[in-house]
Amino acid sequence: MTEEIYSYSLNQDDFFKGVLDGRPESSVPREMALKCRQSMQGIVNRYQLKEKTVLSLGCGNSFEEFWFHDAGCTLALNDLDSPLKFGSNELSLVAQATTSQPKNLSFFVGDASTLILGEYLNQIFDCIYVSSFHPDEIRRETIQENFKLARGQWEDINQISWPGNEKPYLEILLQASKFVRPSGLLIFQHYRGGVDISRNHHYLDCVQKQFSDHGITLLEAYCFRRSPQNLLIVGLKGNSSDAVAFRQKLSSSDEIKEFHGRYPDDLVRKDVRKVFDIANPQIKYAIQIPTVKVNQVPIADPWASPWVKMRIYGAWLKRIIRQFLASKL
Repeated sequence: MTEEIYSYSLNQDDFFKGVLDGRPESSVPREMALKCRQSMQGIVNRYQLKEKTVLSLGCGNSFEEFWFHDAGCTLALNDLDSPLKFGSNELSLVAQATTSQPKNLSFFVGDASTLILGEYLNQIFDCIYVSSFHPDEIRRETIQENFKLARGQWEDINQISWPGNEKPYLEILLQASKFVRPSGLLIFQHYRGGVDISRNHHYLDCVQKQFSDHGITLLEAYCFRRSPQNLLIVGLKGNSSDAVAFRQKLSSSDEIKEFHGRYPDDLVRKDVRKVFDIANPQIKYAIQIPTVKVNQVPIADPWASPWVKMRIYGAWLKRIIRQFLASKL
């Protein structure tokens, strides 16, 4: 964790200037911003975030956050490094040279833990947005790798990769909820190190438990049907009654049709399934793995094949017998 946060006040219009027309002064990669257009506009519209205040942790080069700006939101951005175009010194010079008013964009360069635990943020936000926060993703990835090495036979057969006693998120990310107003939102996108919820049906229960410890209620969750470890998780700061009341306000908003605009496969990214809804508990984990084609021949989900299941359970039985015989020697 770095010990300092470098804070810069900029004009938000100036910071995002030139993104759509590709002018060289833009600090935001135009190609990535355009790739994320549909997914980010879908999030903004679904959760009624137009003209709201948003804190983004681990924003990188802000190509997703551009669409919050495009929707009239006021932003506070944080990343361990300065944007791609600017070194920290250059960003400081840009901030000093900015004459455009208002200086309505705060950019905090430094570790998110230092930002959250320190006294740098002096406002309350409508939403915290966290997309592919690397330390969080690497932690989940490592937990699953270690669990796979130590898991029991039942977990091994059923491809369970997430231990039920582990918290899904870095605690510091949920501690950031102190900067969210009541009934405000926390939006998380999982990219690397995600948990396959088609196998780990308890994972969202773990999310709900950790959220609850911080006064947050799970509102909605989505995954890619063809890649169910890629998740969009949305929580609301408040109790279940608050969450249900807010969910009712979303009835006129379109459901999420895609997310994680950076995902390279359009077919996967646009095949989205809702796997949790505070207003409709019956849809939990409603995932059907699609038929895939190998050499143009339709192949059903291999795990649904009785032959494959027989082979798996046969191998498991042999393992039990070997262990029993070894214990008698």
